[in-house]
Amino acid sequence: MISFKQFVKEALTTKKLDNWHETLQNNEYLNIAIELLGKIEALGGEALVVGGAVRDLLLGKEPKDIDIATNVPIEKLVENFHTNDIGKSKDFGIIVISYKKYNFEVAQYRKDVFSEL
Repeated sequence: MISFKQFVKEALTTKKLDNWHETLQNNEYLNIAIELLGKIEALGGEALVVGGAVRDLLLGKEPKDIDIATNVPIEKLVENFHTNDIGKSKDFGIIVISYKKYNFEVAQYRKDVFSEL
């Protein structure tokens, strides 16, 4: 039995989504997410679909929600999109972008650092 982490690592390096174009064509939410990635990247940064949506796609399932990670500063996102704060999440670099009829949690790239005990 392999761990989930090993499964994802292997899937990312070995599994191709042979039905990507069909999946994209048949899933409005995913199609709009890809469009939003392009608009975020047009602001001068990167944007990636992350989290459970990636897992679901690799497993051949339809994503229930689509999260995005980016290096575009939150202030720039707030200036260019309709955004919502979700509690204190903005303090952690997370906002919600309402785009077309969907909501996307958008997180800033970050590095978690653990001190040694």
